Amino acid sequence: MQIANQRERPNSLLDERGSSYSNENYFSNEQRASIKREDAKVITAATVEKLVEKLTIVLDYGFLTDFFLTYRTFISPLQLCKLLILRFRWSFINDDEPRRVVRIRTFVVIRHWLLNYFVHDFIPSRQLRQTLTSYINQLAFHPLVRQSVRDQRIVKGLKRVIRRLKMVYYRQAESGNVRIISPPPLSPQQEQIEK
Repeated sequence: MQIANQRERPNSLLDERGSSYSNENYFSNEQRASIKREDAKVITAATVEKLVEKLTIVLDYGFLTDFFLTYRTFISPLQLCKLLILRFRWSFINDDEPRRVVRIRTFVVIRHWLLNYFVHDFIPSRQLRQTLTSYINQLAFHPLVRQSVRDQRIVKGLKRVIRRLKMVYYRQAESGNVRIISPPPLSPQQEQIEK
């Protein structure tokens, strides 16, 4: 995957383009403009925003797994969190069906991230934990969330996952049994991509 290295400009990603996430036309279902493909399953280049959009439009667990194994090479966990928050905000602009679907899928992506990479991304970064929990706490007061049982379940579900993970981590930390393991090794396919 050839993607511009966003780590060189840590805040520019959101400073320059963050406001466009509130533009209704920014997230279109048309991905050809910002995602280059060799075939239907191989993305050779894409903007970070379009990758996040792809994560939250179609549930593709292969892509989801690949993304979370590789995203740290081109964006920081905090930047990813902010992009997912912006994606949530975009989905709350109005309550039409495509945006409701994006809300649910953004929830699925964040839950996957928490359940599978909490130790790698969230434990070492207090700022990341605070950014996500602060937004989720604010989200509970959004008018669309207050009107929708489904959206209330999404918010409660994320809060429940975070509480459970914090309990597990802090119990282990108190007992001294915390072991931070490295991310899984690259698959043969990923090794070929890097070569």
